[in-house]
Amino acid sequence: MAVNLYFIGTAGSGKTTLTGAFKTWMDQHGFDAVTVNLDPGVENLPYTPDVDIREWISLPEVMDRYGPTGPRWCAPTCWPSTWAR
Repeated sequence: MAVNLYFIGTAGSGKTTLTGAFKTWMDQHGFDAVTVNLDPGVENLPYTPDVDIREWISLPEVMDRYGPTGPRWCAPTCWPSTWAR
């Protein structure tokens, strides 16, 4: 039986740390797990994501195109263009 588990929360709440720790736990206990990074602004991850938004979206390019509004505004701007791919 497949289960989808999503970690959501505000910036700095520990989603990335929890994802890395949970992936390690899953691997150690013999479970299959896939990690997905949906944050185009993250610079370092404590795990290697199986799917990474940064392969399709360049946050610096979006910021250059739409102005210096900061990464928290640019991330939602990136998502619709990713859905179309």
